[in-house]
Amino acid sequence: MGSKTSRPVDPPAVEPLPPTTAERSMDALVHGCHSLELGQVKLNHDCHKDFTKPMCARCPIVLFVLFRVGVAGYAFVFLIYHLTREITGRIGAKTFIYLETWTYTAITLYLLLSFVNVVIDIYQEYKSFTLDVSTGHTPWRLRLQWLFFNISLSSSCVGAVTFWVWVIVTGISPTTRAYEIINLHGMWVIIAFLEVGVVTFPLRFEHIVYPLSFGLIYLIFALIYWGAGGTDPYGNHYIYIFLDFGKHPVRVIFVVAGEITGTFLIHGSFALFFLYREKFFAKCCPIDKEPDGEELETLTTTKYGTSTNEHNK
Repeated sequence: MGSKTSRPVDPPAVEPLPPTTAERSMDALVHGCHSLELGQVKLNHDCHKDFTKPMCARCPIVLFVLFRVGVAGYAFVFLIYHLTREITGRIGAKTFIYLETWTYTAITLYLLLSFVNVVIDIYQEYKSFTLDVSTGHTPWRLRLQWLFFNISLSSSCVGAVTFWVWVIVTGISPTTRAYEIINLHGMWVIIAFLEVGVVTFPLRFEHIVYPLSFGLIYLIFALIYWGAGGTDPYGNHYIYIFLDFGKHPVRVIFVVAGEITGTFLIHGSFALFFLYREKFFAKCCPIDKEPDGEELETLTTTKYGTSTNEHNK
């Protein structure tokens, strides 16, 4: 009897791996909003330690905690000082109608939450608690930190640019003290770069919806306040002169369009910085990454030979 010719078996089809966060963000930056994924807008992240550890793996945890304490403490003390001075002065309670008060409050809440979450994680590690990092469920305390981070990052930078451009263009000297101006419209820009560059904090381009929503909420508030006859502390029928809905509605449209454009540019710039920051730190501060399931299987196969699945075939 003749031998039967064995038919070659086609290899099983291999499904392509889903795009990484970096690939999704780059695709969004290159191809625009139509490439955004709705799932990435949600505040979910697999590795919870990314919220509470430094970018540099060699950085002592004590130094990182001191950084968190110093920045959060400074922001909190200045916020209390600023609100006390405004409320007891001519501005009064109307300090809460200004966007910079809203924004700096969000910044302070973010920095305080960042410090608290670092302390909680250190305590859990000390007590040998196991952090659930594989279910995709992000604890509410980390979601709040992430939310205020996204709001503060772009909103404060756009507000700072708007303030300085308006001062330069109009030549109007601000009545606020120089110390407060620097903190309200300058200090956070430096802290923002430190946060994105020093901390392994996830930053997604899709999260631009949060600062845009924050700005929309304030715009609606300003419109309602104006419609109800509200005035600024000096009796003017507007909060900001460039948000005078009655006398200069066209100017308001241009200002809002500029704010939206600025938010996209600034948030996109931070997203690009986030994508390439590993290259900046790779030479001096390599990042320790835990292998995921597929990487762990590959490493096991390489080290010990054929995997268990292949033995069972």
